Amino acid sequence: MDDRDRVEPSGIHSERLHGRFKPDHSDHRTSFHSEYFLHSERNLQNTGIRLQHGDRWFTLRMKFAFNPQDFAAHEDMYDLKGSSGLAPCPCCDNCMGRRGFFDDDGPIAHVYSWKYNKFKSRTPERAADIVNNLRDLADTPGELDTLEKATGIKYNPNGILFDREVSIIMNFPNCVYIDLTHALFGSGGIARYHINGLVYKVVQSSQITVEDIDKFSASVTVCGSSPQLPKTFFQDRVQEKPDADIKSFASETMTAIRVFGLFLEMVVKSMGLLVRECAAFQLLIDLSDVIVAGTNPQKTLELCRAHHEAFMEFYSGCAKPKLHYVFEAIMAWLRFKILFMTFSAERQHKVPKQLMNHCYNKCTHTHNHGVLASGSCRCCHGGRDIPSIPFGRNRF
Repeated sequence: MDDRDRVEPSGIHSERLHGRFKPDHSDHRTSFHSEYFLHSERNLQNTGIRLQHGDRWFTLRMKFAFNPQDFAAHEDMYDLKGSSGLAPCPCCDNCMGRRGFFDDDGPIAHVYSWKYNKFKSRTPERAADIVNNLRDLADTPGELDTLEKATGIKYNPNGILFDREVSIIMNFPNCVYIDLTHALFGSGGIARYHINGLVYKVVQSSQITVEDIDKFSASVTVCGSSPQLPKTFFQDRVQEKPDADIKSFASETMTAIRVFGLFLEMVVKSMGLLVRECAAFQLLIDLSDVIVAGTNPQKTLELCRAHHEAFMEFYSGCAKPKLHYVFEAIMAWLRFKILFMTFSAERQHKVPKQLMNHCYNKCTHTHNHGVLASGSCRCCHGGRDIPSIPFGRNRF
């Protein structure tokens, strides 16, 4: 940009969240999303940072590209049928769920398939056609319901996808960036099913007990910022059924992958047990490592496919659409050339939960507004302070 585009240096101010912008969202909560998004986008067009290069000045402005969040949030934001629908993936035109697993040469690919080249990406133009067709069928409920099931998108006249101005900016579904933390490590994540499934197999096929695994875990010193597992972690969290997931936070899951992997290497494999299952778990370890490194999306995609195939071989009863969502998250990484994960914020869950619980129980609505803006609060009863929320090097 040249000097004709110059604006005063400015950040993105919190008044957009709390102050001047007060949209009318009485009809539907999603209308608030649309109005807020448009307001933010227009602000970005007139807000920037002045930079000087030699004798020339430039204005650096932001532009909306994608929104990284867990799939449940995408469902809510874009009015999707969701993971339990017939078309569970908004990014694919030929992905099918709600059916028993199949692997054939037909044009439809099952959501559990590891043959990623079979999936046909849904383009923004195709998505726009679907939205227009849904809008045209608004007065014919039967046909509308059929098209909603076939495409995985629900008709909502107040929804973001059905706002003509917002949808152009969104560029759906290219803006969908599924969070890897939730898909792989968090609640209902594939890694949690894999850990629980293999612990169950080890216990069922040998004299090893979960108590033995906990004793081994207690002898392992975890380095870095990873949490040390509780002394009875495996006893308390593993479920005694093959198609369940271990109960753990994402940070605990990531630690458990390494600790249990070490147990498999030093104990189980030395006994000659479950050799192929141990090799499949090594793929999960390798996949976790390259994701944490965050530097090689192509290798991550290759490991994801290999792990996906192995998972379906040994734990098909635990298969979930999140297998596919891990793949889509990596594709977004490749598309935007940057890895976004919510893990850094999620790992601090205890502090914001403490703050929110305090505000809900102790404070008025008006006071909550100030609390959330400042990140700290003085308790209405007792005068104690709630600490600010750490996030990386910053605190807010």
